Amino acid sequence: MGSLRNPNLFRTVIQQADTSECRESGDISKWPMSTDLDIEFDASSQLISIYSETYDVPINNARSYFCSNRLPLTNLYYRSLSCEDCLSDSFMTVRFPVWKNDWCYITSAYCPIHLKALKSPSILPSIENRILNCYLHTLQLERSPAKYEEKRLALLAVKAQSWMQSRAISHPLEAEALLSLYGLFLSRRTLHAVEGVAASGFAHPPRSPYRGQLDVQSRIDFGMHSANGAQRGGALFLIGWLLELFQTNDVNGAIRTNRMVRRALPQNARMLGYLTARIFMTREEGDLFAQKLRPLKDYGIRGMCEFLNALNASIKSLR
Repeated sequence: MGSLRNPNLFRTVIQQADTSECRESGDISKWPMSTDLDIEFDASSQLISIYSETYDVPINNARSYFCSNRLPLTNLYYRSLSCEDCLSDSFMTVRFPVWKNDWCYITSAYCPIHLKALKSPSILPSIENRILNCYLHTLQLERSPAKYEEKRLALLAVKAQSWMQSRAISHPLEAEALLSLYGLFLSRRTLHAVEGVAASGFAHPPRSPYRGQLDVQSRIDFGMHSANGAQRGGALFLIGWLLELFQTNDVNGAIRTNRMVRRALPQNARMLGYLTARIFMTREEGDLFAQKLRPLKDYGIRGMCEFLNALNASIKSLR
């Protein structure tokens, strides 16, 4: 949205959306997540007029800044993932940490510029202080270029991230199926159900289970919104692998150099289907998502078809 001359410009309005205290990363005080007005992407909110009047920007132009790109947004409580290098660079350029719209989408995992996973402070800041607190968090870290093994995985994850986001926009009828698959890999662990493959394999350190009984859709929503950049990138990597977006040599290189890939990537797509089905506690839950994933068979890709066949076979064995 451009450079901000006044860092506190939106604070008063944002405080109306949430007055809660800081939350531990990956935890929530109640379920389901808050449905408070998402003023950051609400083209009819008071922020539009504030921005328009402050910067003398035509109201229609200002409204376009507050529109999402038709991609699902991370819940406001968890919208604290950012690229530490981008925040630092923006402060050096315009003397204020600029928050990018791209970080707000639930399918955003890596920065395509710096090839680093998006990160969040260990303690989630309150909504109105999010940008500043995330920047202050970066000041405590030493800036360093991405390591070779990180770049290797990042290039693959960014490719899958770009493909999935563009596909969801250009083919909206496929968006639900792709997002359902993405969510299955990120499903949150509870005392009654295991985590998704990416949520578990790319977790460092592992998260404690949510001590409540959630239905499968809630576990998936919870997992997607609370996942960090590495876990999201892992889910995108698995999807790209199933869709054969990567060269075999690139996948083998990621396996050799990245322990998280070795931990999460099974020997074949069929085995991944069996592992994914473990998150379902009943056949009814499994059938619900098998129906949502059915359009992915139309791609006619061998790996995806084998995955779906194994997933369906496992679901039929449930009670």
